[in-house]
Amino acid sequence: MRGELGKTAVFTTQQTIQSYDLPHFTIRLSPHGANLPLRGLATLAPARTQAMLLADLGHTHIKQAVAFYEAGQLARLEPLPSLPSGCDPNYYDQRNHANVLAHAAHIADTLAALWRRGRSHGWPLDNQMAVSIACYLLNGQPPPGEYGCYGRLGLLTTNLADWLAQLISERVGEPVRLHLRHDGTAAALAHGESGGKTAVITCGTALGIGFVPEK
Repeated sequence: MRGELGKTAVFTTQQTIQSYDLPHFTIRLSPHGANLPLRGLATLAPARTQAMLLADLGHTHIKQAVAFYEAGQLARLEPLPSLPSGCDPNYYDQRNHANVLAHAAHIADTLAALWRRGRSHGWPLDNQMAVSIACYLLNGQPPPGEYGCYGRLGLLTTNLADWLAQLISERVGEPVRLHLRHDGTAAALAHGESGGKTAVITCGTALGIGFVPEK
């Protein structure tokens, strides 16, 4: 949605709303662009965090970043190279455990490599990272009947967040806590200052939606 495309989309959507005489609300283009979910994930850092690794698991790419904090506030967000997601549309809606396990291993390997990169750079990491995923979640687990690229990972465990954290911890040889969020929800966290009257729509490989929580 960068450049003229974003401007056109905002203008056209606002005109459409008005033409249908819907209740008034304003359409805005987020200033965070493709890093919107990452920016939202950065808000999940506990107090006294100095640096936290972030990853956005999309259908096409896995976006990565590191967030640095000063005095409890986000000081800067540094994007890192994106990587292939490993999502294969040919396997969607299939319950082949071998394929699902292979994809889970790809995700865990990617996140473990991100962790090792952070350690090699000497970033002051706590034992945690924040990850968004292109799948709805209920208490850290894809809901029943969700068998898309990431939803099918629910076939392997009863708590995807804890299970992925364990896989990463085993690979890096130290405990890693995982903050796992739906990508639309993570995107909405980036606009938390607007209060609970804002919805965020992400336009990527698929459309996602999240709602800014009430203050």
